[in-house]
Amino acid sequence: MSTATRTLDARVLGQLLLMQSAVIGLPDETIFGFVCQGLGELPGVTRALLVRDGEAAATSSRQQFPLRVGERPLRGIIELEVADSNALSPYLGYLENFCSTLALILEERDQRQRIQEQQQVLEQRVAERTRALTQSEARFRALSNDLPAMVCEYLPDSTLTYVNDAYCAYFGKTAKTLVGRRFFDFLPAEAVAAVRREIASFRPEQPTNSYKHTVLKDGKPVWHEWMDRAFFDETGQLLRIQGVGFDITARQEAEIELAKAKELFERAFRDNPSLMAISDPESGRLIDVNNTWLERMGLRHEQICGKTMVELGLFPNEQARRQLVQEILAGRRSHPVEIEAPDKNGRAFFGEAAGEIIHVGPHRFLFVTIQDLTRQRELRTRLEREATHDALTGVYNRQFADGYLIREIAAADRLDHPLPLLIADLDHFKRVNDRFGHLAGDSVLQEVTGRLGARIRQNDLLARWGGEEFILALPGTHRAGAVRLAECLRRDIELRPFEAAGPMTLSIGLAMWRPGESAAQWINRADQALYAAKHQGRNRVCIAADTDR
Repeated sequence: MSTATRTLDARVLGQLLLMQSAVIGLPDETIFGFVCQGLGELPGVTRALLVRDGEAAATSSRQQFPLRVGERPLRGIIELEVADSNALSPYLGYLENFCSTLALILEERDQRQRIQEQQQVLEQRVAERTRALTQSEARFRALSNDLPAMVCEYLPDSTLTYVNDAYCAYFGKTAKTLVGRRFFDFLPAEAVAAVRREIASFRPEQPTNSYKHTVLKDGKPVWHEWMDRAFFDETGQLLRIQGVGFDITARQEAEIELAKAKELFERAFRDNPSLMAISDPESGRLIDVNNTWLERMGLRHEQICGKTMVELGLFPNEQARRQLVQEILAGRRSHPVEIEAPDKNGRAFFGEAAGEIIHVGPHRFLFVTIQDLTRQRELRTRLEREATHDALTGVYNRQFADGYLIREIAAADRLDHPLPLLIADLDHFKRVNDRFGHLAGDSVLQEVTGRLGARIRQNDLLARWGGEEFILALPGTHRAGAVRLAECLRRDIELRPFEAAGPMTLSIGLAMWRPGESAAQWINRADQALYAAKHQGRNRVCIAADTDR
């Protein structure tokens, strides 16, 4: 290669390298004018053109060199108009390398420009977001100072970064003295542990939480309820927490007192010796009953609740239950209602039911208390029986018989019906006691009352008058019927020996009541007839002489 040729090669290569270096600092709109001008000075080249996408295709006399630069305006194909292809041919390799390198330079430049534009957009967005957050923070703080609730913002270690006026007023401190302090300093040790757990529970997907804890105020514990909102960075790291708090000490103390009252009510209700129930006043269905009720009825809770008192037999029918409820609602019911129902053993259960309407919010319930009077009723019945019946034989006693005879005299006088009276006495009864003992005598008396009672009607009277004497009153029975019954009774005793004492006999005196006669006069005449039977040899029936009916 000649010296001239080498010199030309060096000049062409230097020119291309110089053009590559110069392009880096040129504005976009001058780059291709500069490149095309430089390429037009190459050996054999008349001129260089940039044919952009969409323009006319190249002519056959032009040499094409592709030069595309991304999606920006600088894209297209450099075309050389060649006058002497032989002169240009040695430099085609240089030219292709130049175009490739130039495309890379421009592509890198384009990427840097896109990055700069994206960064500018991002910076603009960050600035806008910062302004929005600043404005939002300003609005938040302005609004929070108008709230009666305590508002604060703090770091995960409880360091306060903001407190509103209500927070400062509550603790009697200024924002300057509070901000920068850890509010853990205000909490008891157990509350600190609880709040730490709450803070640790925050998650980006669950940034809100609410909880209660105690706070020391003036050395005394008070109750707070807080609703917190956590804020995280893009990596999920907890940055800060905003909280809104309320002093709920009064409410908490009321709830504690309510819980105590509820516990006391539960104790008084569940274990009360009286039967207690809460029911719906409209349907009568039981909602709850106490343990005494369950025990007395021998049922489980689920067997009673949902049923009505009518279904359980405490009221004879629904009408009676509704009448009680209406009287209670009207305030007219002042005395308990007596009820009778079967208990768990099928025996009669007696009680007095009292009710009142209790209101719980918009709802009302019927609270029923049933005083169990079964034992009192049984005791009263026993005392009444003891007062009117003979303890040994079980028949009526003389006290009851006195009243009965007076009432029957009045009825006989009013209705003009016959009224006979029999006085019966076991003959030689003292011998039974002396020979066989008093237990045998008691057995004879019990058997006698059984035999006499089996022969009379339900409305007739059989009473032990004293010792071995018995009286029988037979309302509505004529003289002949009374005589037949007396003879029947006498023969029954005579003909049927007693197991404890053997054969015995019975003497009977009979007197018919006469109008205007007192009970004492009537009894005396029957007693005189009995004396006559004894005097005539016993084991007989004697009738009072002046008995005419």
